[in-house]
Amino acid sequence: MSTANHTSRYTASRRGLLAKVHIAKAQLGLDEPRYRALLDAHGVESSAALSIRGLEGLLAHFQDLGWSPAPRKAAARDPRPGQPQVAPDREAQLSKIEALLSEKGRTEGGYVPWTYARAILKRQCGVERLEWATPEQLAAVIAALTRDARRKGRRAE
Repeated sequence: MSTANHTSRYTASRRGLLAKVHIAKAQLGLDEPRYRALLDAHGVESSAALSIRGLEGLLAHFQDLGWSPAPRKAAARDPRPGQPQVAPDREAQLSKIEALLSEKGRTEGGYVPWTYARAILKRQCGVERLEWATPEQLAAVIAALTRDARRKGRRAE
């Protein structure tokens, strides 16, 4: 993973945690003096001064006080760039393909785009888009990526 990509993921993750801190503060009805006392107990004057681990610790403390984060909605999931949109029954197969592409990219030192899986599908089945593939054709793409992973000593599960 490139340094810029890592930095942007870190920043996005941190921003999300900061937003959760402020949501939790509001939902718990914490007034400013009590909130500042909690921050002081965590060794900072502002939540912005906390690291990701510190923000996670503060959120855990809020959970101890009775706050519970709302579960993420499935529709709010940000797909990887180029990820096809398909019916939920094929979501598991696409998640597997995504995991295999991610593992390939991680071990080979770079991002492996969805076009790689599309190329496998086109070569093996003659289908241009993953959205148009049948479950059997998606299984063939998974099999090809799994064979590649085993051949190169990567996890294939």
